[in-house]
Amino acid sequence: DDSVSGVFFDMCGEWQIETYEEEALPLMKKWRSLAGVMKLYFNRARPYQLAPHHGIPLFPMPSISAWSGAFPSGHTIQAEALSRFYGEKYPEIAEEFDKVAKSISHTRLVGGFHFPSDVLASEMLIEILWEHL
Repeated sequence: DDSVSGVFFDMCGEWQIETYEEEALPLMKKWRSLAGVMKLYFNRARPYQLAPHHGIPLFPMPSISAWSGAFPSGHTIQAEALSRFYGEKYPEIAEEFDKVAKSISHTRLVGGFHFPSDVLASEMLIEILWEHL
């Protein structure tokens, strides 16, 4: 919930490879900013906020970051960007980074913080914009 980049840095540590923090952290700041602006613009309610109004029992996991709008998923944007960043640095284990990104996105879904469309749109956004960096 707290640090998407920390998950990837830990993974680099486990694989005993360079984290490239000096490149990754400024990249994350840019992607977080984009997600933040979009969240303010769309201001979409989160599933756990809407569930009671529709009589749906939904019990979200505790979160320190799920206070803004749901759309787009900021965690997914960051995770997908880091997956692509590290996938380019380490193409031989790019699939492993992609699995981590998908896992992060999945936890946001099961936690009750996002709709599938929040995650899908975030994945598509990174796919489109990454080519223009």
